[in-house]
Amino acid sequence: MNNFLLPPCRRLMLLGGGPLLLRVAKWAKKNNYSVYVITSPRHANEEIHINGDSLSGKLKENKIPFAITSSIEEQRNIIKQGIADTFYLSIGAAWVFSAEILKELFDNRLLNLHGTRLPQYRGGGGFSWQIMNGNRLGFCVLHKVEVGVDDGDILACEEFIYPPECRTPRDYMTFQENKYSIFLEKLLTDAFVSGIKLPRISQLEHFSTYWPRLHTPSQGWVNWSWKASEIERFICAFDDPYSGAQTLWKKQIVHLKSVVADYNEGFFHPFQSGLILRNNKRWLVVSTRHGCIIIQSVVNSEGDNIISNMSPGDRFITPKNKLEGSFERIIYDSNGLK
Repeated sequence: MNNFLLPPCRRLMLLGGGPLLLRVAKWAKKNNYSVYVITSPRHANEEIHINGDSLSGKLKENKIPFAITSSIEEQRNIIKQGIADTFYLSIGAAWVFSAEILKELFDNRLLNLHGTRLPQYRGGGGFSWQIMNGNRLGFCVLHKVEVGVDDGDILACEEFIYPPECRTPRDYMTFQENKYSIFLEKLLTDAFVSGIKLPRISQLEHFSTYWPRLHTPSQGWVNWSWKASEIERFICAFDDPYSGAQTLWKKQIVHLKSVVADYNEGFFHPFQSGLILRNNKRWLVVSTRHGCIIIQSVVNSEGDNIISNMSPGDRFITPKNKLEGSFERIIYDSNGLK
């Protein structure tokens, strides 16, 4: 078995975005390691904190040097500085890396973090897809970046379980971030102190699966013909930090969050799906083909929870054209939605 060798490092270069990248950058600075961040326009402007702070704003606040670029080649000079003793780490990087870039800019030493059991769940939208599928197994995976999406030998891996209280993408993100911090702190400490030697494990292509990125406004439309459990997982998959799964109430778009399936009311004919059975002003009980959905948050376009305005007998409806449109593939680049 071949090993991946990295001599003692003097600089950490992080590529990508998100709360985990910020956390790793702050940890490196706190421990007096040289750190530099390269991020894309869409990552730089994304909200990464519940109070609305962006990645670029938090990097400035913490005096962490960074660059924002649509093209990774624009940062060629910065990337190649000290190439022999730099730890290159991608955390959700938005760029496509060609074989030439990987060789010339990174000396084929760019590594990536992935949160699933590779080669499964390659692609994007990871937490939402996992929630829809009812997946509770989590992974901290470090792999070598190759030309293929989430391809390359696996160098380190730790497995964990998402606990029952993890229900939304934010829950999954927060729990995984804590696991990854422990995983990375040890790895990076070793890299800076003595260098690292990691076994290379090839990914098995015949086990691979790929899931494309998601876009809540286009694809988060509730299909009321599904079973209660399927609707529950779907709505949870587009819950915080996203705007929430969508449907229509009295011809206006509303966003649903904080839901749970319930089976006390029994089972219903498909024509009854989407009907509000009961409203106690704190939550709604809504019928589905197989059980009910209890909904605690129905938000309108102004951001108001309007449960108190709804009446038993009202119905949630998702038009056929919205459901069909939700199957269209969404493409992102480093600037955002194409």
